[in-house]
Amino acid sequence: VRDNAAAMLDIAAEHKSFGAWLAAWPGDDIVGLWEALAKRFSQMGGNSGPSFLRMTGKDTFILTQSVTSALKHWGVVNAPPKNRADRAQVQAAFNAWAKESGRPLCQLSLILAGSVED
Repeated sequence: VRDNAAAMLDIAAEHKSFGAWLAAWPGDDIVGLWEALAKRFSQMGGNSGPSFLRMTGKDTFILTQSVTSALKHWGVVNAPPKNRADRAQVQAAFNAWAKESGRPLCQLSLILAGSVED
């Protein structure tokens, strides 16, 4: 907890506030924010970072089992995203869907999750 608090204070000092840092991060690079959280904070890898972002109100998708199944079903990926290249491929698909539909990433994530049966 102390290390994460220190990381948050460091970010706040660099960007006027932690919230300003989150808000300024572009939505079309949300996986980059996941990586930054995992690098600067402890226990923020996997789905912890995206879940934290959802709780803060930052628009993000979350790679749940249902979302991953849908991404495979719709031909975006062949296997669950495991590395930076896989996540970039998923980000590109979400960016295209967001542009086409005008919907935020969180809604697209839920739509995907409901589009297939697990």
